[in-house]
Amino acid sequence: MGSAPDRHQQPADVLRRLPPSPPLAPPSVDRRVLAVAALPIGVAASLFGGVTPGLVAFWAVVAVLAVAVAGSRPFRPDAVRLSVTVGVVLVVPTVAPGLPEAWNVLTTSAGVFCGATLGAWLRARADARAVRELAPPTEPGDVPGRTVLGLEKGRLRWEAVDPSPGTLEKAVRRQRDQRVFVVELRRGQAGMFLLRERATASFVLQADDAAAGPWLEALDTATVPVEGEPYPRLLGARELRRRSVAAAVHFARTGERTPELPWGPVRPR
Repeated sequence: MGSAPDRHQQPADVLRRLPPSPPLAPPSVDRRVLAVAALPIGVAASLFGGVTPGLVAFWAVVAVLAVAVAGSRPFRPDAVRLSVTVGVVLVVPTVAPGLPEAWNVLTTSAGVFCGATLGAWLRARADARAVRELAPPTEPGDVPGRTVLGLEKGRLRWEAVDPSPGTLEKAVRRQRDQRVFVVELRRGQAGMFLLRERATASFVLQADDAAAGPWLEALDTATVPVEGEPYPRLLGARELRRRSVAAAVHFARTGERTPELPWGPVRPR
C-alpha cells in the first residue's frame, strides 16, 4: 500500500491501476457448496442415463474450465455475458433432438454452474488482492499545482498525474471505442468530466469548485445561442472529440476553462 509521500512524488504522465470500487464479494458459502455438490450429481445422473463415461468426463471438464475462464474476467458485465454465452453454447448441443447422449445435459449444466461460481470467486479474489496491493486514488489537494486524470470503466479505475496531451487524447478515444466510459480531471478544487452518451459523441463539464459548483458545459455549437436569433449550427462527432481534447489539455495546464469554447449551464439529459 502506497503512503502519502509516495503519492506526492508520482512521476508525470504514468497511468497506474487503482483498487476497484467497490470490490466484489465472493460467492456465498451456500452457493459454493451447491456448486461443488452439483457437479458429481450431474455426472452421476448422466452415467445413470447411459452416456459414455469418456464423453461425460469431457463435457464436465470443458464446461467447468470454459465458464470459469469467461467468468473470471475483471470487468463484471463482460464476465457475466461471456459466462451466459459460453454456457448456452455448451448446453444446447447436448439437448438437440435425436441425440442419445441427451442425458449429458445434466453434466454440462452442472459444470456451467460450477464454472460460473469458480469464475466469480476468482474475480472476488483478484479484487481483494488489488485492494491490498494498490495505492488508493491521489487526492488533488495532496499534489498542489498538478492535475490528476481519473479513468473509470464500471468498477475498474486508473489514474495519471500531470497527463500529457497524448494521454488525454487517448482517453477521449477510449470513450469512442467504449473501453473507458468516464474520464475525470481534477486540479486543486477545480474539476472536469469528459463524458459520452449515445445521443452525444462527447461533451465536457467543468467547475471551478467541484464540490460546490456550479458546473458548466462546453456547448455543442460553434457559438453561444442568442435568444431571438437562429440556433447555431451543431457540431459533428469529430469536432466534439477535438473540443474535448482541447478543453482537457487547457484544464490540465491551468485548471481553468478554455476561452476557445462556448460555455453554458449544464442542460438536462
